[in-house]
Amino acid sequence: MISFQSNVQKLKSSVIIIACICFSFATAFFSQLNGQENLQNITQKTNPQEFQLEGILYFSKKSYKISNPDLKRLQTIAEHLIANPQESIYIRAHAWDGGSQKDEILLSEKRSLEVERFLTLHGVKENQIHRLFYGNSRPMDHGITASDQSIQRRVEFQIVKE
Repeated sequence: MISFQSNVQKLKSSVIIIACICFSFATAFFSQLNGQENLQNITQKTNPQEFQLEGILYFSKKSYKISNPDLKRLQTIAEHLIANPQESIYIRAHAWDGGSQKDEILLSEKRSLEVERFLTLHGVKENQIHRLFYGNSRPMDHGITASDQSIQRRVEFQIVKE
């Protein structure tokens, strides 16, 4: 009986965490739609002559592993960059994982490297990739809740014509 109650408690905790993460993503998305943030819509395609792609990849705490849905997004980006060698991607990595400033810089660097590694393994030329990493120096929001902090663990990307 104790084991069952323990499992129920763990399940409740997991549901609360998932709800907080979903709320933070929804808050970030709607604040972008309302113009409260400088970031563009997650993915935006204007017209074939003026193809622009901007977005955000989110990470788990203290992790630089790219999620499966984001791997699919990066595959699409790689295909686009291969077909358009005059374009390049800017990768801006961030961290907010409770470590020292040095640890946060290193983690954001690993996140940017992981995105770069994926793109180069899929055929994107190195000169098309520009990486920046900021640690926790450029927060999207200054909140202190777990959901506020989860939106800080991100890589923003933007494709531009050079």
